[in-house]
Amino acid sequence: MTAAAPRILIVEDDALQAESLRASLTNAGFVVIGVADDCATALSFANQAEPDLAPDLALVDVRLTGNIDGITTGRQLFEEHGIPIVFLTAFLDDAVQQGRAFAKGFVNKPYSTDDVIATIRRALTG
Repeated sequence: MTAAAPRILIVEDDALQAESLRASLTNAGFVVIGVADDCATALSFANQAEPDLAPDLALVDVRLTGNIDGITTGRQLFEEHGIPIVFLTAFLDDAVQQGRAFAKGFVNKPYSTDDVIATIRRALTG
């Protein structure tokens, strides 16, 4: 019996980056359960997911459009649903300082697909 592919929720408000991530992660064998561009949509994915279909990890951009930033979104996904968080950011120092208590990883923008995949794998096994 093979292990199920990890399920990933992408929280990214840049549609081109979100689609690029979705395609790269799918090609790497992950299952992207959804793409959210704001906190409300991300929480909706987490709230509506059946327990066996919930995300195994969320990739969250630190800067999101709207009133709620990615750090707060990640914190809510982690605290309310136990979803491990990997932050994507061009503001690495700020993200690490604000998210270190609960984040499983950080990927600095601009990033390579290999960096994202390696960080996801470390976060899921660590």
